[in-house]
Amino acid sequence: MGRGGRRERRERVQIPRDPRITYGFVAGVLLLFMCLAGWVYQEARRSLVFGNPHRFNMIEVGAGGQVDFLSFDPVLRRVFVLPFPSNLSIRSRSVGEYRMGALYSLGSYGGGSGGEFTRRKVQGFMKVPIPGYLVTGVAETTASDLQRGLWNAFLQKKTNLSRLDSAVLLTRAYSYLWKVATVDDLVRAGVFEQRGADYLYHPERLQQYVGTRLFDWGVGSEGVTVAVVNDSGLNGLGNDVADFLTNIGLDVVAVRSGTLDATSTVVTISSHTREIDSILVIMKSLFGFTNVRIGSTDQYRAQIVVTVGTDAQDLF
Repeated sequence: MGRGGRRERRERVQIPRDPRITYGFVAGVLLLFMCLAGWVYQEARRSLVFGNPHRFNMIEVGAGGQVDFLSFDPVLRRVFVLPFPSNLSIRSRSVGEYRMGALYSLGSYGGGSGGEFTRRKVQGFMKVPIPGYLVTGVAETTASDLQRGLWNAFLQKKTNLSRLDSAVLLTRAYSYLWKVATVDDLVRAGVFEQRGADYLYHPERLQQYVGTRLFDWGVGSEGVTVAVVNDSGLNGLGNDVADFLTNIGLDVVAVRSGTLDATSTVVTISSHTREIDSILVIMKSLFGFTNVRIGSTDQYRAQIVVTVGTDAQDLF
């Protein structure tokens, strides 16, 4: 018997592995992988950042009405931050004159979205595309503060960004170089002017200051022509829309006044093509233009005609 007998007895007491356990483990892993793949697919579909090689702009709203404009440049791998003082006076078509620090509370009145309202108004007076916003609980001033704000927004979901987009921006926030402008920088550049306890801004100086730093929207490369017809009955609203479309790189070939007092903005396209459809997505994301139809645009020698209604004043 000896050692051989003991080895034989040990072999006899081994318990065979139940194949159902192995199959169950593999099935669980496959189910988890499928759920993860489904989540990534859904997030990618509504993504504003993932897979986009162009610059991405957003605003961050902090406590006390602090608003920061952030621009992520994936080519130069830089983040440009432009802070706005809460006592900056802004003129709006829809709500009159207001202070920057009051934007979030104005938008939140009556159960509205303060973050979305702030995004739209800052986009309107800057006349640059700002698809994203996030709301944080603290006033942000430095790069580390802003990175912490992105973390808080990702965890609390106080943003219109998808979780996938938040993760991408978090990665960029830690790997990109940061350039944070100061209020003093903007005063010296003539963008802001201090009068008493308040600040005023000069639109033309703001356009020049921003334009020299942010110029690659990635839209104009589509080569699609656009005409703007002001059917709102509001003086200058058509030009405001045209200026905005020009600033994001579109080729605006005509701006005309209409004869109707239209309430809704209508976008007429000559046909559905990849280039035109991509611009329609941008218009919906930035401006909320969803009333789209196919029709004749030959009169304006353009592929897209934006007929501006009174609802467009909410953009500015």
